[in-house]
Amino acid sequence: NVDTNNANFASEDGVLFNKNKTTLIVYPPYKTDISYIIPNSVTSIGDMAFYYCKKLESITIPESVTTFGESALEGCYLLESIDVDTNNVNFTSENGVLFNKNITTLFIYPSSKVDTEYTIPASVTVIDDKAFEECYDLESIVIPDGVTTIGDYAFSWCENLESIQIPDSITSIGEGAFENTAYYNDESNWTDGVLYIGNHLIRANSWGQYEEYIIPDGTKTIADWAFYDFYELESITIPDSVTNIGNYAFAYVDGLTNIILGNGVTAIGEGAFEGCYAESIEIPDSVTSIGESAFAYCDDLTNVTIGNGVTTIGNRAFELCGYLTNVTIGSGVKTIGEGAFDDCNDIENVYYRGYEEKWNSIDIGYDNEYLTENVTFLGGEIYSTQTTVSADGKTFTVAVDNTEVGKTVILALYKGDSLADIAYAVYESETLEFTTEEEYDSVLVYVWNSLSGLGSDTIAEIVK
Repeated sequence: NVDTNNANFASEDGVLFNKNKTTLIVYPPYKTDISYIIPNSVTSIGDMAFYYCKKLESITIPESVTTFGESALEGCYLLESIDVDTNNVNFTSENGVLFNKNITTLFIYPSSKVDTEYTIPASVTVIDDKAFEECYDLESIVIPDGVTTIGDYAFSWCENLESIQIPDSITSIGEGAFENTAYYNDESNWTDGVLYIGNHLIRANSWGQYEEYIIPDGTKTIADWAFYDFYELESITIPDSVTNIGNYAFAYVDGLTNIILGNGVTAIGEGAFEGCYAESIEIPDSVTSIGESAFAYCDDLTNVTIGNGVTTIGNRAFELCGYLTNVTIGSGVKTIGEGAFDDCNDIENVYYRGYEEKWNSIDIGYDNEYLTENVTFLGGEIYSTQTTVSADGKTFTVAVDNTEVGKTVILALYKGDSLADIAYAVYESETLEFTTEEEYDSVLVYVWNSLSGLGSDTIAEIVK
């Protein structure tokens, strides 16, 4: 109970609010009522507002509520139903389950809902953190195609949940999402110490069993924390079928020295390889984002090659890689986060696969001085679609876009693995023409700052 003269807080029927009763702060855990209707004045339900209210069986949310705090109904083990006023523009309920208004995010499935089977509505794309946590009666769940995200601990401690259907549309599976479900605890569902659900790798528990592990082709997603703190794994091969590597998926894997990333990976999660022992990392062109701290504290890392598809290098991505010497950065990078290369004191060579003008347009956060001190510019992008070949195959017309006057354009013709002919010209803002009398079966086109810049970091496109 709050004194009526208190200028900041108020209470009603033992429930704590702010003074004007727009925020519900605490509903007492041992309050004996089995149902509760939130007052119409409330717009915000605070974090953990109904935390471990063990008697509550139903709750009604009025039209006025706009925000629902984190873990607001966590531990309400007897909760069977959540009902939302139909006029609420932010939330809705369907069969007692709480969603956002357009039913794209499933927030809470009540712990004591008695159904043994549940099919998530087809419109849902996100299953929130702890959405189904401790739903003891649930035995079967069908997640429809279109869902992309399963939150942290979303189905954890659903001790009778033994049938789980997950679509290939999933791109993110949170920490402990299926921990201590019946499916998770059934050893027959694990293959050589690794748990898969559908085409998604959930968790690896076979400490010391592998020195090398090749993730099966067809796997789509590696869940957050999947191999975290794994013991004695030295080599991991990720196939082209994998698109997302979860947060901390391989963090602090003892002895992990060899990391092979498939050409289908698009996102490397936060801390994904933090604290590993690889000496060299090659990030393929398919990757668009490198998460925060993704390779931080990799003490043995000396060489990093970042593909042209990467647009964002997250904060602290390579922080405290103290032996990092050579860094090659692709031409697609737009943002390098704060401290991405902080305390990388040994960096000697930074190669940028683009021109200085484009490098200067990159948003580079603070604490990256070791990265920016000595950059070598390797040249620009190649547009193979701008290259045409005459009917007799002897004349090549090359229109080079986004290239400065004075750059060198090189045409290299190959017969098998052997160089058959080579020609070059200085770009003067006009279309270039090359001819050959040699036989060939493939062609490479290069753009360079100068001929003296030739080296292994050349960017090229095959023209067929």
